[in-house]
Amino acid sequence: MGDNLKKRCLSCGELNDAGSNYCGNCGSSLATRKGPVNWKWVILSMLALVFFMILILALAYFILYMSAGSHTFMKYIMVIPYAALPLSVFSGAFIFRYLAKSSTPVDLAAGITLFMLVSNVLNLVFIGAFTLSGILWIPVLAALAYAGAWSAVKLKARKVKASA
Repeated sequence: MGDNLKKRCLSCGELNDAGSNYCGNCGSSLATRKGPVNWKWVILSMLALVFFMILILALAYFILYMSAGSHTFMKYIMVIPYAALPLSVFSGAFIFRYLAKSSTPVDLAAGITLFMLVSNVLNLVFIGAFTLSGILWIPVLAALAYAGAWSAVKLKARKVKASA
């Protein structure tokens, strides 16, 4: 009955009082959006996710090289990106969403989707190769980005409730 006087949080879905500016569950801004995604957050999240991918890949390569030597390193050099990519997307989305209050999980999923599409187009243009595996990774990575961001929303909501 009174639900039509409440604002729904775009980040966690919680119903809040109509006069509220921030979500009582997760602390996100309740300002309304003009569209389903905020392109500023999509681009920033894409850059942040690329940064986390590079960071985790560099760390994984460094650990493998230091612990196993150059022979083993060359043996597994192509396997590491497939192992590190899901981890970097999930953790990057989690950290980005935890720090950027007004972004939503949808923004992060759109950011990684945009990154994968751009990288596949650049691969096709500059190398002349098209890989189906690059396209097949898109829904998996988008789901991981959404899950990472959603996990950050839930962690933040737990902290807000604990401090109240």
